[in-house]
Amino acid sequence: MTQRVKRMIAIFAVLAAAVIGTGVAYASIPGPAGVINGCYKNSNPGQGALIVIDSTASCPSGTTALNWSQAGPQGPAGVSGYVVETCNLNGSGSTSLCSDTTNLSAGQLSGTLSCPTGKTAISASYGPAAPAGNSSASGGATPLSNGTGYQFQFYTFGSPVTSINVYVTCAFTA
Repeated sequence: MTQRVKRMIAIFAVLAAAVIGTGVAYASIPGPAGVINGCYKNSNPGQGALIVIDSTASCPSGTTALNWSQAGPQGPAGVSGYVVETCNLNGSGSTSLCSDTTNLSAGQLSGTLSCPTGKTAISASYGPAAPAGNSSASGGATPLSNGTGYQFQFYTFGSPVTSINVYVTCAFTA
């Protein structure tokens, strides 16, 4: 093969690749408005078979157009998945969800924090103890047997701890 023939073959291959690449780049699936165009076969053999076509093409004979949007309409807002309930154990009393049974004179902070009706307690945390400095509290949380909250129990060391925040994460469960 001569050098000239090799060069012509190379030029032809580059041109063919450019034409094919342009055709692929020109195809528009989904179309400009986000619509995917398709066709399904009306009869046997292959009844119901679906093909996707370019937005500028039309369905072949024996098929019916079936177009759909790439993104559907906005759905309604969902139900909030969880809420974190808070209680400050300090001996000042209880609320509808927090039963504060703290006895500061005995160096004990305790109470129960429950979830609102219809929710289940899935985790608990606590902190920080007040006042900060050379005081500390040791204790933790135990889940209630019915799954609706946690029992907290802390003992103080050093300077008296006067309060501690407790938290329960509550979620809808099926």
